[in-house]
Amino acid sequence: PLGFTCPVTLGPKVLLQECWKLKVSWDTELPASISKKFERWRKELSKLNKIEIPRCLIPGRNAPGNLTFHVFCDASKIAYTACVFLRCESENSTTCQLIQARCRVAPMKSLSIPRLELLACSIGARLSQSVSSDMKLENLPKIFWSDSADALYWIKGSETWAPFVYNRVKEIRSLTNTEDWYHVPGPLNAADLPSRGCSVETLAMSRWWEGMDWLKRPPEEWPKSNVTPDFDIINSEKRKTVISAANHEGASEEKYYNRFSSYDRLLRVTAWMYRFFTNCKIEKSNRIIGVLTLEEMNRAEIAVLKIVQKESFSGTDDKRLKAIQCYVDPNDDVNDLTPLTPSMFLHDLKQEGIPDLDILYSSSLNKRHAYRQRVKQDLRKRFRTEYLGHLRQSSKFDKNQKPLQIGDIVLVSSDNTKRIEWPLAKVMEYPSKDGSIRLVKVKMKSGEFLRPVLRLIPLEVTQKVDLGKPPVDRIFPTNEPTVQLTGKECSSETIPDEPDVQRTVNDFSSETVPEKRSRYGRLIKQIVRI
Repeated sequence: PLGFTCPVTLGPKVLLQECWKLKVSWDTELPASISKKFERWRKELSKLNKIEIPRCLIPGRNAPGNLTFHVFCDASKIAYTACVFLRCESENSTTCQLIQARCRVAPMKSLSIPRLELLACSIGARLSQSVSSDMKLENLPKIFWSDSADALYWIKGSETWAPFVYNRVKEIRSLTNTEDWYHVPGPLNAADLPSRGCSVETLAMSRWWEGMDWLKRPPEEWPKSNVTPDFDIINSEKRKTVISAANHEGASEEKYYNRFSSYDRLLRVTAWMYRFFTNCKIEKSNRIIGVLTLEEMNRAEIAVLKIVQKESFSGTDDKRLKAIQCYVDPNDDVNDLTPLTPSMFLHDLKQEGIPDLDILYSSSLNKRHAYRQRVKQDLRKRFRTEYLGHLRQSSKFDKNQKPLQIGDIVLVSSDNTKRIEWPLAKVMEYPSKDGSIRLVKVKMKSGEFLRPVLRLIPLEVTQKVDLGKPPVDRIFPTNEPTVQLTGKECSSETIPDEPDVQRTVNDFSSETVPEKRSRYGRLIKQIVRI
């Protein structure tokens, strides 16, 4: 992970990138050229055991002022690399040790060498920030080395660069100081070896983790080079400046609107021009077709008015514009009277009331509709949880509840539907036969039905008309007269044999007896004994 063997591990990374370029599938046999290179690299891995790298970074006890970070950056056609060394200067000797290195394969998209060098500088800046933070040595001096004069010019230059160079330079400047970047010749760059890759034997002989020999000398003997960058490459990365023709006050605008004698024709032609500009910037499937809209005509009219105003007024400092500007009172007292200015006469008086239809936008209507839907859902939720649940519980456990009356509004419960969907009904009558309220005739939207009282949930809308006892004659009509006889009158001794003295119901109308009914409400007739 520290990158001590990155010069050796660069080989398989390049081979893997070649497989990507050839679009080789995972189950396809590799070409012979790639497989031979990989086998040769695999056999050399066993020699890595002979390489020994010291783990001590700071030998002895040195003051923090004698420690310095040195970051080397380099790039080639196949990879770009950055490595961080710690230079420890003591009274007797000076040592240099590799801390961490990063090596990345060049992108498959072809990039120039100066751009790859700039990428190496960007990962070098990031790597130095990470190392100093992990080692808790943020205040240690840092020196950055690169053999690319073009990349150093981009980092230290003040020009405006193209997006690729601008983004990398911006990151480098945010992490490092531009005065800490120096140029070093290519052969003396410690990052040259990992950027090109090497074998295990070459890595063992180079001992590149110990740094360059010149780094162990005093700073006065360090390499100093003044290399001139390639300005053709430098200028190619500058941001292109486009000068719009609209900024020049020429006769083009004047010739444009002087060709039309009709104001309406001028607006239509301008609107068609704006539509053409808009359609050129969007996809073919999304282009605007058809007749001109009101929005396009308004846009064209605003453009024509701007052209006329540009000719009439020289700028914002024109005295005619200053005359209609708002007056700013230096006094902050709100009780002072407001002075009249010409700009006040250009605005209409504010009117309170219903806004016109042309200022009602779809967004406001959608918000209002969503608000009403939300209120409706909240009311429905509260009605179910607070009101219907309370009614159901009261009707089930309240023993002293008043009986139903004619005209009461009730809910007809059902096991197959939700409580909120139970229909409303009105109590018409209850055709019970024994006087107890068990079955009630209710009127719903679809008609009149008989429903048991247990299925009815009374609401808080009641009627003051009591049902009373059911009219049995109306429920069970009969054409037979009612016989009302006493026991004495029904004896065999008191009834004569003459047919003219046969008693009927009307003969005993004055003598009434208590009615007897069955549990189903049917009237029990007394037996007439002859």
